[in-house]
Amino acid sequence: MRKPIPDAEKNLYGSLRPTESVLKAWTNTAAAARAMGASVIVFQCPPRFTPTADHVENLRKFCESADRTGFVLTWEPRGDWPPDLVRGLCAELQLVHVVDPLKQVPQSEGLRYFRLHGVTGYRYLHTEQDLKTVAGRCATDAPTYALFNNLFMGEDALRLQKLLGRPALRVVRPARQRRA
Repeated sequence: MRKPIPDAEKNLYGSLRPTESVLKAWTNTAAAARAMGASVIVFQCPPRFTPTADHVENLRKFCESADRTGFVLTWEPRGDWPPDLVRGLCAELQLVHVVDPLKQVPQSEGLRYFRLHGVTGYRYLHTEQDLKTVAGRCATDAPTYALFNNLFMGEDALRLQKLLGRPALRVVRPARQRRA
């Protein structure tokens, strides 16, 4: 939430540790999400949140103690998490596995949440074949969210909508992301 954490408290955060500070941060996040009418919250973990026993236990404790009423929690683990571990945790903790569908297969059932970071990075413009692949992975009975997180996010989203036969939405870029 972009709120600075005092140096003396930094050891209370990170890795979803079961601390009062982490749960308070969740409460603030949930309140902001409710105020915006959001029903899906993404947990994007950094690569240093590896599949250690401590991290897995922290994830379990967090999911068990956080009030999730009215929200779908999605989880984007980074790094080398074994697919069977991710699948098991998603089922056990009722999480949606967030993936870039051009790089991974979702390990959870039902709702799908795709984050497309760009095959080679943020400056990547998705090819027509990329978008056809994504469209094919969206073609299920399950609701699917597709979020482009690249420089050409607006253009890529419009092109995907067209492939899916959905009405085009007007995309407005924030001033800092507009291209010259």
